[in-house]
Amino acid sequence: MKKQPTRWVLLATTLTLPVLLVVCAHRTLRENQGLRQGDELPKARLRTAEGFPVDTDSWRGTMTLLVLFNPVCKACEAEIRTLNTIAPQFPDLKIVLLSLDPAVAQADIPFPVLIDPSRALVKKARRLAVPALYWIGHDGKVQYARTGQRPPAEEALLFRKLQAKGD
Repeated sequence: MKKQPTRWVLLATTLTLPVLLVVCAHRTLRENQGLRQGDELPKARLRTAEGFPVDTDSWRGTMTLLVLFNPVCKACEAEIRTLNTIAPQFPDLKIVLLSLDPAVAQADIPFPVLIDPSRALVKKARRLAVPALYWIGHDGKVQYARTGQRPPAEEALLFRKLQAKGD
């Protein structure tokens, strides 16, 4: 008779655990979906590694590529190299990197690196994977969003399409 409660506990645990995993996974995905196409870029006061303030409002009227990255991420390093290769083809495109590490101070990155002291923009834009790229149009809205890296030729073709769409 003493084995009966153990069976019920095991059965309840077996039935409950998958439900808990689904609920937790759904919450994690919802919290880390990032900005989506058509979303307005949130207003935020960022700062450069040197401490100078930068407001996201100042990007209105220009095409901006906002890249969330982690300084120790190999895919992020590869994406930055790709962007550095194709950036001369897009002189009107402002490329800005937003570090997930508030202590970042790397001098070897060829683009402005910004830090979000309040973490407000990082929380809204963060995705499960980095790098996360957001093409922000002249109107301040997200025109395109994705994660991961692309080969330079593919990235340049995509940027040309986005640039033509925004003109």
